[in-house]
Amino acid sequence: MQKLNQVQSEKVFGPTKKKGPGQNEKQILSFCPFFRMKKVTKEQAICMLFCKEYNDENVVNLGKRLKEMELEVCYIHDPTEPVLIPIRSISVNPLKYHLYVPLSMNKGSKTNNDNS
Repeated sequence: MQKLNQVQSEKVFGPTKKKGPGQNEKQILSFCPFFRMKKVTKEQAICMLFCKEYNDENVVNLGKRLKEMELEVCYIHDPTEPVLIPIRSISVNPLKYHLYVPLSMNKGSKTNNDNS
């Protein structure tokens, strides 16, 4: 029975080698899609959504269009799949729609700490 489980395991995870401490956990974490999600900024998501090249000019122009239409770019499960949602809908259902972090917040708060 143990040999059968090892064969099934090898089909899913590949051939097994001598395992050190924590080896199984690493294999499971690399298999789980949650731990492999890419970080996508709000600016990148806007350009991805409109199929435009990611540059400052496109970010500004597309951002203005979204403001005029009162829409926000967000994602439901996967940050690499942006969607447009009316701003009010995001407020009503914040557990379903996830907002992207703007690039200015991703750079860190070093600039804020330097001023104080």
